Amino acid sequence: CRSRNGTHERLALADAEAKWMPLLQAAVQVPGDRDALIEFVKDDTPEQFLADAQTLIGWLERVNH
Repeated sequence: CRSRNGTHERLALADAEAKWMPLLQAAVQVPGDRDALIEFVKDDTPEQFLADAQTLIGWLERVNH
């Protein structure tokens, strides 16, 4: 989400890789299990949800290998 003129604009998850990857990389360094979820989807479309899910899966595979 990005704030714009007092409102929040939803972005594709892939557009926020620079923000999320360091956090995911830090999370895997801490012992224990973690969960990741997609809360908001750009334009609330099923297609964007599926694209975001693929992005998240790819990121998780990268940080766990």
